[in-house]
Amino acid sequence: ATATYRSVKYIVQATYGTDYQVSEILLIHNGTTADISEYGITHTSASPIVTYSADISSGNMRLLATAAAGSTTNLKIYKISINI
Repeated sequence: ATATYRSVKYIVQATYGTDYQVSEILLIHNGTTADISEYGITHTSASPIVTYSADISSGNMRLLATAAAGSTTNLKIYKISINI
């Protein structure tokens, strides 16, 4: 919730078959706009299997994932949230 948290750090592991990716992602918002920084991207495939974006919807900051390979991509997420 944007009223509770200002920023979040994610570590996300993606798996698609025998392709793997891990990323660290930072999100922060000003109440209306979410900003994202992805870094520490490592993957075993020729190109990333997931890309990320962020937005604010209904008072919640969201991390959005788009899988390059389709809906069978699995994500495991570790999150640290920092209060306002």
